[in-house]
Amino acid sequence: MTTDGKFALSGDSWDYGFNIGLLADLNDATRLGIHYRQGITHTLKGTAKTTFPVNVPFVGGATLSEDGQADLKLPDIVSVGLSHRFTDRWTGLAQYTWFNWSNFDEIAVKLNVSADPAPVQQNYKNSWALALGAEYLLNERWTLRGGVQYDKTPTQDIFRTTRTPDGDRTWLSAGASYERDRHLGFDFAYTYIDVGKENINITRNAGTGTVVMTGTTEGHVHILAAALRYRF
Repeated sequence: MTTDGKFALSGDSWDYGFNIGLLADLNDATRLGIHYRQGITHTLKGTAKTTFPVNVPFVGGATLSEDGQADLKLPDIVSVGLSHRFTDRWTGLAQYTWFNWSNFDEIAVKLNVSADPAPVQQNYKNSWALALGAEYLLNERWTLRGGVQYDKTPTQDIFRTTRTPDGDRTWLSAGASYERDRHLGFDFAYTYIDVGKENINITRNAGTGTVVMTGTTEGHVHILAAALRYRF
């Protein structure tokens, strides 16, 4: 359409943070783990490209490139995990994770030349995830494992956009480990993630008037993983 324009920012960032953890044996069969990961704020720096609507005089359809940047705030993460060996073959696993997503309040792009676009409000809320699983020692070489996790979305209906269309997630995982000998081992895993249906209901000023966007979003993710381990 003649009133449509386009804005895009591509960038990258390097930063640093820290992790700290504690692992304790409560008894011969039960182990407790606590882990904290620092939330890092990245400043993404790169190129911003603005394509003007074709009906704009003199510059209609043209693309302006300039330097730009935007902050990306990642959450602090705290996890508590528990494992219990019920028998010589069966081990149960449980984990609770808390995400400090409330620090992700907006996406604000700063441009070197042009006026900065209006920040996109995100207003994430803190969220959590709960996982339960089990391991089964099939024999001296093979260990089988599986689990389920429920992951609460930090997004809210009145702020959810097509840019961040997240929803509550249910994870289903299965995997196995194979020990070829005391040095060499292999791990295999498959995970299916069902991203629940969520609503989009936002109001934006598009420059030509107020626009109301409504809809729903959902998703499905498949993950295959393999690893090779060697002990010296």
